Amino acid sequence: MLEFIKSVSSLLNRNQIEYLIVGSSAQLMYKEKVKPSDLDIWVRNNTYNALKLKEIIRNNELISEFQSGKIIRVIGKPYSIDFHPKLDGLKSNEIRSSREVIELKDVKIKVIHKDDLKKNLETVNNMINGAIAI
Repeated sequence: MLEFIKSVSSLLNRNQIEYLIVGSSAQLMYKEKVKPSDLDIWVRNNTYNALKLKEIIRNNELISEFQSGKIIRVIGKPYSIDFHPKLDGLKSNEIRSSREVIELKDVKIKVIHKDDLKKNLETVNNMINGAIAI
């Protein structure tokens, strides 16, 4: 997974897309013992980033979904990628202002700050628990 994160981050960096690695992939970057099943990436939802994502993904429908605030999933091997236009429990300006940069084999990887990651994961877990409670 680390090589996949490095590869995708390198692509996003080259295209100057404003992003952060989030979810269990961010936990992995912080050396927590997790096994992510996909790569979650927050991308600032603005016109520039949408146009750049469109160049990479080449799917107008998915980009429209992203711009309307929906998560888009790009299914791939060895992992799928989920692009998040927002993160539960956090405001975009908060996400942008506090982040970490972790270098992995000469690639600078932008990762959500540990405190924001914790807040986001707690919010998601509470939502999931509420959704399945009987």
